Amino acid sequence: MAEELRILQSQAELAEGRFQRKDGRAFDSHRAIEISKGSIGTADGSSLVRLGDTCVVCGLRGEIAEIQLGESGVPSANIGVEVKLPFKNIGYSNPSEEEQALSQTLQNILMSAEAFQPSPISDRFFWVLHVTITCLAYDGNLTGASLAAISGALSSLKLPGAHHDLELDILQVDDNYQNVKCTQPIGVGFGIINDELVVDMSNEETLLSNGESMVVIDEDDSVVHLHKGGGTSVDPKQLQSMIQDAKKHSQELRKYLK
Repeated sequence: MAEELRILQSQAELAEGRFQRKDGRAFDSHRAIEISKGSIGTADGSSLVRLGDTCVVCGLRGEIAEIQLGESGVPSANIGVEVKLPFKNIGYSNPSEEEQALSQTLQNILMSAEAFQPSPISDRFFWVLHVTITCLAYDGNLTGASLAAISGALSSLKLPGAHHDLELDILQVDDNYQNVKCTQPIGVGFGIINDELVVDMSNEETLLSNGESMVVIDEDDSVVHLHKGGGTSVDPKQLQSMIQDAKKHSQELRKYLK
């Protein structure tokens, strides 16, 4: 009830043209972020991210797959993403629509960024990466926090050595884990409130905005993905501002991934 009253009050302020962010941030100000790598000891790569009051943990697991008969080479879709929102899916065993939608969005982003491109083990075997995102607390910008957690986990990803003995037709996997070079995409979220461009929105701000947008930047400072979810369209000037801010902020976040 208290949250509903706050939203109603914010909607009234918005209608009167005097909206201000509850945490005092300027419209172009991001929340503080913490990235802790290696948070899951049993995973091949992991990280925990706190973005304001949003908290996300990511675990990575590498798996060796076999090219099926009739397939020509390694399939392009070598990344699978599962999202768990315990607070949104209480009492249900199957993924909710929201979990499925975010899983697909994150998978599309990772594939666009070519985030995981290890060399094939042989003409028959290749690596597949399973990504699990669990949201422990939510207060907006879940996609951005999830991408930060995935990038943190990718920066610490290690896989065992694998060799396919063609003569004996035996797949050998050893305990010599090595770092895997991966692309680490960074996503920056935006919204429009009272015709103002607002970055890194809280949950309340997301409800007040005209839809949420996401700009994803790779390590070469290139835009690899643009996502616009509902609401009104973004004009070219706003889009240019979003891209400029995303490039600047991604450079700052990458300091936490080293």
